[in-house]
Amino acid sequence: MLGHDDQEVHKTECGHSNSLNNKASGDQDGDTVMFIPHHSTTVQDPEPPPVVTVPPAITTTAHQINHLSYMNKAARRRAKRLTPEWKSARQKVSNNSITHILSIPELDKVQKERMSTSSTLRAFETNNATVKDRRTREILTRRTYAGLAASQRRFFQDAGKNTVSL
Repeated sequence: MLGHDDQEVHKTECGHSNSLNNKASGDQDGDTVMFIPHHSTTVQDPEPPPVVTVPPAITTTAHQINHLSYMNKAARRRAKRLTPEWKSARQKVSNNSITHILSIPELDKVQKERMSTSSTLRAFETNNATVKDRRTREILTRRTYAGLAASQRRFFQDAGKNTVSL
């Protein structure tokens, strides 16, 4: 039989404590006799913590966020305000990309065409209606995210209260 520190231990009966380390009884030097009472205490494993079941995650798609923050409505309103000058300036900028240019004279030509459209594009992006719409969209998007996060927190708090039993 092995003891606590993996050394061989011989068990004796209860009440025979006089045989502990008794060299006169003919024990060898390596042998040790240990008194182990049969009513020793046992260590109990602690109880595991209560199990909390987590409800499934709530998924929110980009389409739902756009709907909740009125982004689709704002996009339609913006499309109605686009002027033909703005559309042609935007088309000119997209046609004159600088990613595939191989020489400096080509770069100068493309950059001049892009800069000629800057006043038209800037006028549309900085007019009062566009700035107001942009700010409104930012506020509504923040409110939408905050509302979704709050509803998810409430959902998990309620689920935690219902499933934990102490």
